[in-house]
Amino acid sequence: MNGADRIRHAFDSDGAVLPTRHSTSSYSQSRVGGRRRICCAEVNGDFDAIRKEFPAAQVIVLTTFEADEDIYRAIQSGAKSYLLKDTPYPEIADAIRLVHVGQQILPPKIASLLNNRLQRADLSDREMAVLRLLVKGRSNKEIGASLFIAEDTVKSYLKTLFVKLKVHDRTGAVISAIRHGIVHLE
Repeated sequence: MNGADRIRHAFDSDGAVLPTRHSTSSYSQSRVGGRRRICCAEVNGDFDAIRKEFPAAQVIVLTTFEADEDIYRAIQSGAKSYLLKDTPYPEIADAIRLVHVGQQILPPKIASLLNNRLQRADLSDREMAVLRLLVKGRSNKEIGASLFIAEDTVKSYLKTLFVKLKVHDRTGAVISAIRHGIVHLE
């Protein structure tokens, strides 16, 4: 059952929400008597499009991804709640109601993961570029050539990454990056 179906099921009894289904790159809203009620969209984390057209939108993420970096990015982008798709229907309905009245709601497990992420230092754009190439299995020489930097500079970035990710080597950095959702495998 997809996210819109789960929301529809959660509210079938009282009709408080009128979800709609959309393609991955589109979104819209349900209206009752000209009044916007609820929007269900699959936007793959691209909240900018929603915010541009609906600046006051209250976004709830319903997803299968529970990596701390995914949660962090969603909240940083303005999501008011982050729920996993296996969340029981009554909890989804409660989250929608609470967000509708202006509250932010995070289940304890999600809040704990977010707290873990907040304990980790942010990575710079250049560190992210090095990490992405590291995850792809590139050598220091290849990373340097791709980013137009010296191999010694790559080594310096890797040392910084190891400290920030609290790991000791390249393998640990790759595992940490994937496990925490910092980098997704393509």
